[in-house]
Amino acid sequence: MTATSRSWVLAAVPRPQAAAHGASGDMAFADTDATGTRWDLTVWADTDRSKAQTISQNGLALLPIATVFGGARADQWRSAMSISSTVEACLRKAGVTYEVVRHPHTFTSAQAAEAAHIPGDRLAKTIMLEDEQGYVGAVVPSTHHLRLSKLWSQTGRHLVLAKESELRNVFPDCEIGAIPAVCSAYGVQTLMDESLTTVPDVYFEAGDHEELVHLGTDQFMRLMEQAEKGHFSHRSSAGEQH
Repeated sequence: MTATSRSWVLAAVPRPQAAAHGASGDMAFADTDATGTRWDLTVWADTDRSKAQTISQNGLALLPIATVFGGARADQWRSAMSISSTVEACLRKAGVTYEVVRHPHTFTSAQAAEAAHIPGDRLAKTIMLEDEQGYVGAVVPSTHHLRLSKLWSQTGRHLVLAKESELRNVFPDCEIGAIPAVCSAYGVQTLMDESLTTVPDVYFEAGDHEELVHLGTDQFMRLMEQAEKGHFSHRSSAGEQH
């Protein structure tokens, strides 16, 4: 998400209090301070409130993020509000409830799950495939590997792994290797492994290697309505890299 014409206001509130008071902003993030306290970070596109020392919502005073984490972290979070603009537009259009979870920079889905302290079977990774007809995004748990033979049978297409270097034009606002699960938002046919319907919540890449979109499985299914469902992956053996 880019702040071009809007001035973003960041505020923080301990997660239990946020839940109790129903506090929410235009986008929700999560972070942990130096004491280990978990905070919800709420963001508003509202320049009038940028001058306030506290922001009150539903009777709850929300602290400016710099008060909680210090100015350096506040600056970090301003620069971190960088989820793909296409993904953000897709989430807004679908009207789903979600949060963005930040984690240290990683290079694989397995590393991302570990860095974000989440079960790997709840992280949906996107594997890009291609044939002469075009690209297809296969969405599976990060703990799984594709069974290409199953995909060939399901689609009637002899799909092979796409070259990542050729995907920049397809996903112009994403980093290589961090393709979001919502490929349909980019006009790309999407296939989803049905094993993702059995977990209570789902995470997926936000378009870079440092943020994940987190939402309930029912909300995720709303995003994936256009995806063709099937069984075309298997759980990886222990120690395999993803």
